[in-house]
Amino acid sequence: MPLSFGFTEAYITDHWQTIQAGADSTGREAKRSEWRLVRDVIVAKTDEEAQLLARSEPMMRTLNELWLPRVRARGMLPLFKHEHCIPDEAVDAEYYIRHHWFVGSVDTVAEKIVGLDELSGGFGTLLISAFDCSENPKPWRESLCMLAQEVLPRVNADRKSTRLNSSHRSI
Repeated sequence: MPLSFGFTEAYITDHWQTIQAGADSTGREAKRSEWRLVRDVIVAKTDEEAQLLARSEPMMRTLNELWLPRVRARGMLPLFKHEHCIPDEAVDAEYYIRHHWFVGSVDTVAEKIVGLDELSGGFGTLLISAFDCSENPKPWRESLCMLAQEVLPRVNADRKSTRLNSSHRSI
């Protein structure tokens, strides 16, 4: 099953073409319904509340201490720039919140997922990155509940391709 991480829109578009070419070369059928895309998602009552949560300890620590150093060390930073002219030092936590993570209210996150669906040409599953939120789990649980109970129904009503399933379970 094909899997794409949340790089830029150009990367996602090119990745499906690569998936399609690979399937064609082996006589298989590439199915968009089997394509999984990974994103960091935070849903809250307001965009501002979601942005504060995204700037909290678990996400920032993971991004700043693990993810960005690895991306930089491997020369992969261009994969995360929405424009090539963006200086490397500008790709920081705030950049991720604005350009890569789906952070916001129910309406904002639903719009971003539908936009990704339209941009990609359709995909089957949205996988959500998880963080160690053991010190303050309540807002993260609420985010997942809003995603499953409010965002996904709106997204599925607007999507032109396959429907997203929610495998949310009570925590």
